[in-house]
Amino acid sequence: PAGVKVIQLVDAPPGGGTGSVVGEVAFGGRPQPGLTVILGGPDGKAKATTTTDAKGKFAFKDVPAGPYTVVTAKADTGKGLSGAADAVVEADTET
Repeated sequence: PAGVKVIQLVDAPPGGGTGSVVGEVAFGGRPQPGLTVILGGPDGKAKATTTTDAKGKFAFKDVPAGPYTVVTAKADTGKGLSGAADAVVEADTET
């Protein structure tokens, strides 16, 4: 679907560590600034939140290794548009 960001999944190495999750939120090819982006853990709870910049980009730094879901929504539309992508954080990498 339009506006969905694809994040490649990779196996997390054993032993922990931290990494980063970075991405861009776009709809119809246009960046979406000012949107709240939530990093959810495997337990379904929010682990961190951030806001997209003027170019629709976001970043979560120093994220413990493991599986996460990245979620955002554009509440100011009558369509209630939202998107989500799964991400696995590897130590010392950017996903």
